[in-house]
Amino acid sequence: MTKDERYKVSWSSLQRHEQCRSKQHLISQGLATQGKDVRNFLAGNILDGIQKDWLDNPSGNMVDMVDEYMEKAIAKSTEKDTITWRNKNDKSNIRKFCKTTAQSLQPILEARVLPYDYEPGKWFHVPVKIKNPKTGQVEEIILRGELDLLVREKDDEYVVWDLKATANNDYWKTSLGQLVFYDLVVLSMFGKSPKKCGFIQPACDEQ
Repeated sequence: MTKDERYKVSWSSLQRHEQCRSKQHLISQGLATQGKDVRNFLAGNILDGIQKDWLDNPSGNMVDMVDEYMEKAIAKSTEKDTITWRNKNDKSNIRKFCKTTAQSLQPILEARVLPYDYEPGKWFHVPVKIKNPKTGQVEEIILRGELDLLVREKDDEYVVWDLKATANNDYWKTSLGQLVFYDLVVLSMFGKSPKKCGFIQPACDEQ
């Protein structure tokens, strides 16, 4: 297998594979789209953008960025996709949710991120060797994607944080595999597992 033929695996592709293997196969072959209605991802896209840009220049209040970033996210989303509002108040409800969440997110970042070295929106393209279950041969695959936030604490201890824009206190239970995936990514990048991989859920009850 040449470098260009190596399997490329992201967390989202693994999720789709578990949910519907046929759909993921079609997507990987360029024969199907990933979906056109992006309404359910809108709040996450808004808050991801705010977090990344605020951490690049941590001044001012994140809540004040919501209006601008919401309009940008809507414009970008509707260039190729669509947003189907659930009702006449849906847009204003998302705006309110993003403002409340941004207000709760900022002190978390100030306490857990700003005191250390960090990289928001850390893209990765990491080779990993695994055994092919069909042939028994060791092959190289590529883990690829983006870490919401990579933090380097003292003594080069790494921490991965993933922002979840949800008010569902149990949502994390459906995404634990994502943390395992990121643990493997950091291990492959730096030769040691992260000190911690976790979710930031500002709209949820503290757990």
